[in-house]
Amino acid sequence: MTSHESTSDTALASLIASGDQEAFAAVYDRHSGMVYGATLRYIRDPAIAEEVVQDVFVGLWQRAGLYDPDAGSLIGWLLRIARNKSIDRMRAIAVRPRSAVMAAAEPRDADWALDVAAVDADVPAPDEVAIRGWTRSVVRTALSVLPATERRALELAYDEGLTQAEIAGRTGWPIGTVKTRTRRALANLRMALESVPEFMDAAGATAGGRDGTR
Repeated sequence: MTSHESTSDTALASLIASGDQEAFAAVYDRHSGMVYGATLRYIRDPAIAEEVVQDVFVGLWQRAGLYDPDAGSLIGWLLRIARNKSIDRMRAIAVRPRSAVMAAAEPRDADWALDVAAVDADVPAPDEVAIRGWTRSVVRTALSVLPATERRALELAYDEGLTQAEIAGRTGWPIGTVKTRTRRALANLRMALESVPEFMDAAGATAGGRDGTR
């Protein structure tokens, strides 16, 4: 059995187009975690997220020949498909009775509230709101794979709005450690997203706003 661990995504897509099941398994192993993580964070329903991921990879198997590496990375292509399918699912949910939607909204947070607000108005979420929510889900998924200390530094800075001095006080870390972990976390976050160019602006926006000097 030939291993595809070091085979590029572009070569794997070409092999899949010719019916190579091992290449398909390699792409699934390499990218399904990112696709599922982003989908689950956006939809908030594991069963529906699994269905979306299945649809995405069935589509890859059936239409790998349509992938154009000049247009972007393979994971970017898969995430765009997942985004479109996820937004369609959310819009389908929006036509369900309000009580059913609210029952499925635990835990409810600010991101989910954007979608529920659209349901309350009985209209589909605007495209820009839906896409913004999806982008947050992708960035959050990339963030989730960071080491715990780095993830904690970013969460305190961007979720709770703490300065670096306040983070040091909260965690007991020296201020130099806070700065180092924050810089490393931002670098690793950008590295995790560098193969998804369409999300780099979102990562930059997440990373760029707070230097802890206020």
